[in-house]
Amino acid sequence: MNGNPNWSKVLVMIGICALAVVACEDADQSSRADQNVYKPRPKGQVTFAEDVAPILFSRCSECHRPGQSAPFSLLSYDDIAKRSKQIVEVIESGYMPPWLPDQAKGTFINERILSATEKGLIRQWHTDGAPEGNPEKAPAVPEFNDGWKLGPPDLIVRLPQEFVIPAEGPDIYRNFVIPLEELGDQKFVRTVDFRPLNPKVVHHMVL
Repeated sequence: MNGNPNWSKVLVMIGICALAVVACEDADQSSRADQNVYKPRPKGQVTFAEDVAPILFSRCSECHRPGQSAPFSLLSYDDIAKRSKQIVEVIESGYMPPWLPDQAKGTFINERILSATEKGLIRQWHTDGAPEGNPEKAPAVPEFNDGWKLGPPDLIVRLPQEFVIPAEGPDIYRNFVIPLEELGDQKFVRTVDFRPLNPKVVHHMVL
């Protein structure tokens, strides 16, 4: 095996998508422990502009935006404030952000999880009446790349046939086998990316 760099990445275009994660062996466990307790601030000091927007823009808005699988957008104060109660409920239950790995078993780069401090800030913001704060201090609304997230692929492989999602009905869990004859000899795969043809009907995948 020569490890030809031209085949160092295999990118897959099929009707499913995922977030790529890499195991992090040297995570700082002490810093995690420091984030396990939230210390409330005086009432009115937690605002959307300075505290909540940075969290939701970085953790939620990639899916909660037009054209993606989430059912509503979280890109503005109005979008988020009217759903503050729902947001608190889903983050407290662990339903959102969606993340399946058991935290006791290890850590990952780019984990889509919230610390106790982040959860506490959102909870206090809601309890205090969801104040907006100074809009000029809010981060810019994020812009997203809807192309290949990891750069141009060395190889694109596709399903032999499209898989049609019904307009109504329960969630569909489907196993797909992707032909890889184009790879030829055995190759090491460094990274994998997924581009659904219709992101609105795709929630997650398991590779």
